[in-house]
Parts: sequence; C-alpha cells; structure tokens
Amino acid sequence: MRLIELLESVDERLVTPETRRRVEELMAEIEAGKMGYEEALEKAVSEYLPLYQRMEDRLRRGSSEIAESIKAVLSTHP
Repeated sequence: MRLIELLESVDERLVTPETRRRVEELMAEIEAGKMGYEEALEKAVSEYLPLYQRMEDRLRRGSSEIAESIKAVLSTHP
C-alpha cells in the first residue's frame, strides 16, 4: 500500500488506468501505421522519465529517513 501512495504522491497517472490506456494508445498507433516503434518509445519515455526520476528521488529520501530512524532507535538500545 505504501508503494501505491508513493507513486500517487509523485503523479496520479502512475497508479490509474490512464497509464495503461496511454501505452495502449501508443501501441494502437503503431499497429495502425500512424507512428513507428521508435517514435512511440521516445514519446513514452519523454512522458514518463520525469515521473520516474521524481519517484526515484522520493524513494531515496524515504530510504534515508528510514535508515535514520533505525539508527536513532538502535542508538538508544545498547
């Protein structure tokens, strides 16, 4: 559940059917000959790479917070 909350806090598109729909639309455009594979891939990457980078940053911060909490607890117990 925490992962979904994290993804949602970055951008709701990461946890809604919108994401799958968008990818399916790109695939349909490839199948219809309206767009090539490379173009669709570039489009998808340009849309989702910034979201992925934001998510990665939040994961790093969350991991650091967890590590600091563990250190604090361990330092109070010999």
